[in-house]
Amino acid sequence: MASIAAASSAYHQAKRAIAGPRTIEASAFERINGDLDRSAGNSERNYPAFIEALSRNASLWTVLAADVIRDENALPTELRAKIFNLAIFVRKRTQHLMTSGSAPDVSILTDINRNIISGLRSLAPRDDA
Repeated sequence: MASIAAASSAYHQAKRAIAGPRTIEASAFERINGDLDRSAGNSERNYPAFIEALSRNASLWTVLAADVIRDENALPTELRAKIFNLAIFVRKRTQHLMTSGSAPDVSILTDINRNIISGLRSLAPRDDA
């Protein structure tokens, strides 16, 4: 079992070393979506894991927002503004989920992330996969 985990870890390290930035970003969103889905379904028994997943998602969106406001960012201005506005929405929705006390519905966050993943994957060069 340990050898399988070691092999998997080595594979993922090698993949990260050769992956392009869009592939890495898409993978980060995919991992966070998995964490959000798992932890939301188990939030009553493991609330700290749910909060951690929400926090990591919000952090990723904060990094993305910081990137799109940089003058050096090559994306079209309109797209940059839309991404920044999505980041604001994600932050507000995250705060609501953290404080609402009701059954967590992360579907809007994971749907947004899936749309970003799709966009990143469609822009990634063929050899970036």
